[in-house]
Amino acid sequence: MTELYPVIRNGRAELLQGGAAEAVVHYDLDHRLLRAIFWLDKERGADVTKFLERDGTLRIGDIRIPYRLWVLAAPYVHAYTLTKLEDHVDRLVKLVGKELRGRRVALGYSGGKDSTAALLVLLALAEKLGLKLDVLYIHIPYIESPRNVKFVEEVAKRLSIDIEIIEAPRRKFRSYLLWRGLPRRGDRWCTFFKVKPMREYKKRHRGALEVVADRIMEAPKRLEKLAAPASRHEYLSGRKFRPTYLMTLLDVVKLTREADLVHPAYFDGLPRVACTLCPFKSLHEFTVIEELEDPGFIETVLKKEHRKWYSDIPYEVFAEHHLWRYPRKEAILVYRAKQVLEKMLERGEVEEVKAREVNENYRSLWVESLPEAPILNPPDVAARVLSARIVKPVPPRTTDKVTRQDETEAQQ
Repeated sequence: MTELYPVIRNGRAELLQGGAAEAVVHYDLDHRLLRAIFWLDKERGADVTKFLERDGTLRIGDIRIPYRLWVLAAPYVHAYTLTKLEDHVDRLVKLVGKELRGRRVALGYSGGKDSTAALLVLLALAEKLGLKLDVLYIHIPYIESPRNVKFVEEVAKRLSIDIEIIEAPRRKFRSYLLWRGLPRRGDRWCTFFKVKPMREYKKRHRGALEVVADRIMEAPKRLEKLAAPASRHEYLSGRKFRPTYLMTLLDVVKLTREADLVHPAYFDGLPRVACTLCPFKSLHEFTVIEELEDPGFIETVLKKEHRKWYSDIPYEVFAEHHLWRYPRKEAILVYRAKQVLEKMLERGEVEEVKAREVNENYRSLWVESLPEAPILNPPDVAARVLSARIVKPVPPRTTDKVTRQDETEAQQ
């Protein structure tokens, strides 16, 4: 699943881009598919739009890949809900100020755009309502870049606040890596280490509110989870406070840019702030080299899991293409599809796409002038999102169909 980002040129949104796994998709602003890309390696992809079936399955010869599941997206709403931070803060004070006044609240901070926007809102609310704000950052050793920690430390310094940096138990995490291999799609066991500190915090502070920085338009699962509170325009429910869940992507980018708290990953052309070895990264994201604290140990982990589960794939391909992101059967399908598409590219049957183009598209949101867009009330944003369909990679009806002869030749 993915979030759709506007590609900005000269202050205008030209198209939407999203991606995950081996896929990147381009849509127009009405969510009509323009192009579907499949990565051949970190630097190059192939335009595979003509191989997409109406249900979003990628069919290359006898290879069928659930491309649709990689890039399902919540609808993109090209709008703002605020002109300045104070607009939203005053809105929240009016709606939930009475319930929030003097409360202890905790934010699990990641350094990404959404949690940074939430942090800015909370700091403003703290001044108005006397909130007792605790900010926690969970560092995952071995698979997360040290630059994430450095950025969090810089944010704390810039905002003159304390951010508690909690490292997941190093010895235990190391043993998990040796036992289970790197976290993969469908087995993201690292999540346990991310959420446990917040659970322990809530046990120590029984009355505290947990701040959730999710947005309803991030992904279909977020949309499904947040549909009920969105239908009621509800920011506070139980012990969870969602101050930014109805903000648009343009809102959080605007707030983050104006505060000059943009994580360097965004300037590198990455769509998200994540661990260096996150299984949900799209392959092109690995063109950005993020340091690891112990590359030799990670190589040991990779070789061990390759011998155990992925020996049908050459180790060099397994490591270079980061096929550890997939369960074994899916990794083999992806590997086979790459082999076929490489041959088709050699024969000029598919168009090559460069990763730098995709990275620059993501980067545009952080370096170009933000576009003009309507200003909507949050309930209107919720209504638009809830009434729209999940965005799926449905190929244009004018796309040339691939014949069985084409498929046979593709595999030769």
